[in-house]
Amino acid sequence: MQQLKSFEIFISVAQEKSFSKVAEKEKVHVSSISRKIEELEKELAVQLLHRTTRSVSLTAAGEIYLRKFKAMLLNLEEAKTETSTLQTPKGTVKIAAPVSFARALLASPIARFHQRFPDIKITLITSNQFEDLTAEGFDFALRIGEGRSSHFVAKNLASTTQVLCASAQYLNRMGLPAKPADLKDHNCLISDYKNRGPRWYYSKGTATQFIEIDGSLRVNQGDILVETLRQGLGIALVPLWLAQPSLRDGSLTKVLSTYKWSYSKSFFKNVQIIYPSRKTLSASARLVMNFLSEELGEMIKEKGLAGG
Repeated sequence: MQQLKSFEIFISVAQEKSFSKVAEKEKVHVSSISRKIEELEKELAVQLLHRTTRSVSLTAAGEIYLRKFKAMLLNLEEAKTETSTLQTPKGTVKIAAPVSFARALLASPIARFHQRFPDIKITLITSNQFEDLTAEGFDFALRIGEGRSSHFVAKNLASTTQVLCASAQYLNRMGLPAKPADLKDHNCLISDYKNRGPRWYYSKGTATQFIEIDGSLRVNQGDILVETLRQGLGIALVPLWLAQPSLRDGSLTKVLSTYKWSYSKSFFKNVQIIYPSRKTLSASARLVMNFLSEELGEMIKEKGLAGG
């Protein structure tokens, strides 16, 4: 563990750019800090720091070792946290997730988790609004899309796509669109999740274009949108993970499937777990997060929901 302490001191000196500040923090003499760095450099057979009377800076080798030491110490801390749960993991973990995503994909993994770890309680809050995780006491959240703040850590599980679909009933009545421009003559139902506008992006090859659409319904719940499609109301752009059961049982059919479709210029949406900080994540929360990460990642891939 003495070597780990040397790594920590080197990281502190590199970040503070000062031997004296680190010595003050460690409550030791400056010479003690200097000796630790010299011993580390000797052991590694490389110079880590440029030193002058006025400044301290990293060498090229020092930059590499700084990055590697940080990652190693972080992995060690995570290992300590995870192994601590092997004793008797307990506690309550609070999770946020989008409504339709939770209904479609979370029930089974949570049930399997409780079979393995019955002493950990989960509070699942479903919402399409982006909660303030820290203020509202959430340990982590599941989200579709990119992380929204540099204050959060984002862990990508998989990527998924969106599909344009409608029921056979609707297509028999209104006709099958042959090209994107034909959508102008159709009732295009709009997912109002995240205040999306009436614009669908499509791509065939390298060029990305968009079409302005309009319809008789805007709704912020994906499963309600899918049900209105099944009832023959119109055409809509739906996440593949949400549309797939209806596509498999034949109640919905893909439309203009030779094109890629999206509500934005990004055609692949990341399924992410986001959380405020690795340091503030409890052992129980990390256990739940790692379990769901593995389960959801596999589910998305096995069910053919992953994007390219």
